[in-house]
Amino acid sequence: MDAAGPPSESQVVKNVAELRLSDYTMSKIQFVPLAPSSGLIVYRTAETGTSHGKNLSANVLIVAIWVQRNGKGVCLFSQETAAK
Repeated sequence: MDAAGPPSESQVVKNVAELRLSDYTMSKIQFVPLAPSSGLIVYRTAETGTSHGKNLSANVLIVAIWVQRNGKGVCLFSQETAAK
């Protein structure tokens, strides 16, 4: 989601088509149960690589709400924020 609103599936595919991660680390993972079959997950990522021919380096804080549906985990919402 950005100022233009939610992207289409084809926009997402186009944006990540040339993404190549060389390193990806998750840390500070926390889980908060919301109900017996759902929870909030908060974590931090550090990633490096290339995107569309340019070097990429990012530290990101992520929060996501997951539920269990028909025996599978489904992400209902996630938000990423650049971290310092």
